[in-house]
Amino acid sequence: MSLYKDASLVMIPTAYKDGKLYSIRPVPEYGAELVTNGGFDNTNDWTIAGSNVAISGGKANFTNAVTNTEFLQQAIIAPTGVQYRIQFEVSNLAAGDSIKVRFPFQDTTINSNGLHTLYGVGTHADFLRITPNSSTGTFSIDNVSVKEVSNIGDFTFSRGSNLAATRVDVNGLIEKGRENLFTQSNNFSHSDWNVKAGTFTQGVADPDGGSNAWSWTALNTDPYLYQSGKSLNGVGTLSIWVKGVGSTIGKNFELRNASPPYKNVVLTGEWQRVEHFNNTASGTSVGFEYGNPAVAGDVVHIYQAQYEQGLVATDYIETGASTAQAGILEDLPRLDYSGGASCPALLLEPQRTNVIESSEYFDGSLWSATNITITNNDTTSPEGIDNASKIVLDSGSSSSCELRAQNNKSVTLGNDYTFSVFAKADEFDKIELDFSNSRMDDAYVVADLTEGTIISRGADNTSDSIEDYGDGWYRITLTGTAIATGTTALIFRLGANPTGDGSSGFHIYGAQFEEGSYPTSYIPTYGSAVTRSVDGTNSLAVTTDINQQDTSWTIFYEFEEDYGIYQDSIRVINDGSNKLNVYTRNTDGFRFYYRGLSKYITGSTGTKILARYDGSTLSEFHDGAEVSYTASQSGGSSYPFEIKLTPSHIVGIKQIVLFPTALTDSECIALTTL
Repeated sequence: MSLYKDASLVMIPTAYKDGKLYSIRPVPEYGAELVTNGGFDNTNDWTIAGSNVAISGGKANFTNAVTNTEFLQQAIIAPTGVQYRIQFEVSNLAAGDSIKVRFPFQDTTINSNGLHTLYGVGTHADFLRITPNSSTGTFSIDNVSVKEVSNIGDFTFSRGSNLAATRVDVNGLIEKGRENLFTQSNNFSHSDWNVKAGTFTQGVADPDGGSNAWSWTALNTDPYLYQSGKSLNGVGTLSIWVKGVGSTIGKNFELRNASPPYKNVVLTGEWQRVEHFNNTASGTSVGFEYGNPAVAGDVVHIYQAQYEQGLVATDYIETGASTAQAGILEDLPRLDYSGGASCPALLLEPQRTNVIESSEYFDGSLWSATNITITNNDTTSPEGIDNASKIVLDSGSSSSCELRAQNNKSVTLGNDYTFSVFAKADEFDKIELDFSNSRMDDAYVVADLTEGTIISRGADNTSDSIEDYGDGWYRITLTGTAIATGTTALIFRLGANPTGDGSSGFHIYGAQFEEGSYPTSYIPTYGSAVTRSVDGTNSLAVTTDINQQDTSWTIFYEFEEDYGIYQDSIRVINDGSNKLNVYTRNTDGFRFYYRGLSKYITGSTGTKILARYDGSTLSEFHDGAEVSYTASQSGGSSYPFEIKLTPSHIVGIKQIVLFPTALTDSECIALTTL
């Protein structure tokens, strides 16, 4: 739409990275480079404090440098109120170490290798300083840059709960955060690996067509390779590529996932990625052994070791001096494609905790089974990997078949709680979700997994639902209100199915129990409850260099209509007493609330909503029509304009557009038409 070329701010959720949500407009403008010798071509222009900091090899190198007393510094004047972009590259960051960057009078902690971009507002600081944030630190810095920047319309994003959040990706699959807990994951000669009776040589042809695999030669009968302190207090999966050579073809290769049972696989002359999951306690060693017994001189080839949370091995994540993550990270904006959407919405949710300690592993001590058998990793889950379980009714069993969480969950009188699970039909297709009647009264729901319908519900359900996740999977949800304070059981009942035959059943994945009147996105757990923190952005101050003038404005929001319940979600304008918020009315759409007027100006709601101020009159348009206007009212200037996205309820945003003018009626109608 040609209108967009006249907008001063356009945020359509497409471009993002960890900690940043980029707007299409405005385009940032950068000043001259303020750092000299940022590539460390020589030792000029930098002040070095301490003997453990040195410039060599085109980098600034810190080796066990002491925080604050040993540092790298360059004089840069930063006048008050001027915004700056700071960029630099980190490499060779030792495991457990972190970096402190100060500019201007603002300390930022860096915990990972790679290119980092920071923003800060000047406060008359006169230097850029880099030092360890941990008591000592080992790392290298390169390509340091500081530039004045203006016309910024990007949102700084935070959530702060690493690996707790998920989204539905462009393929319609649930995407999680993942972490390889091994360091030096393909450097087996490194001291991070503890080696018993073996030597390692790299340069072997690998399964990816390169020559980065390793030859592991036995020195005696018991070659063993492991890392200490890497195990999880819960469910974890160990994996590695392995290949037998000569005498080792046909011999065993053992995966030792912290504690027994271990897993043996038979080596072949071809590459195979082998894996083993186990429910373990923390603090023990994780690794590999072969031969059992081996003969001195035996050889196997190995490549790419990984240890991670979960029941199956996922795509490999390369690590160096520290662990590495992939997928949905702690501060990554979630662009969500739920419901088969072709264009994503920015998913914003309040803080929630999944108090079910083991949401995917139903065969352990945290679940209790009666007259059923659990088959782990039996089929493909809504993640697109084979980590869904099959629930099989024992032969001859019917009405007393159930799976319940071993630890009852606390509830408080009058509060709402939501219980959910993903399920898929196999030979049987009925599942019931149930609470304890003594705490949640008559609240239960029975779903038909073939028809995708609710076929029975309790009289005291607050709400219930069944949502299609594709490939036969449904998310079934039950919400109830506690009638007493205490604990409630969480139960999956199977009695609505025919009598069991010992092989027939259905599949489940992703159990969740959370306080709240509606379900939020899936929070995976592997041994203890997990909290996903609130999604949120910084307050984006839309200054005059973005919005160009301060006499009139138009702001437009498009929301995803399928996210359920919303309320008091987003601050739009912060201009003294003339604040403008987006609210909702029940569950049927959005509208603006004018704090300066202490009222709504319409009872209507919509998913495409627009507010316009022409200097004297406020108007509001919803879904292609003008719904109300209020004459002779102050709508506030467009400077200072502030946009902040922090929800108290779940919401999906498809676009935000800000104009420095009052659009015409026809333009407002065109912009909001569904």
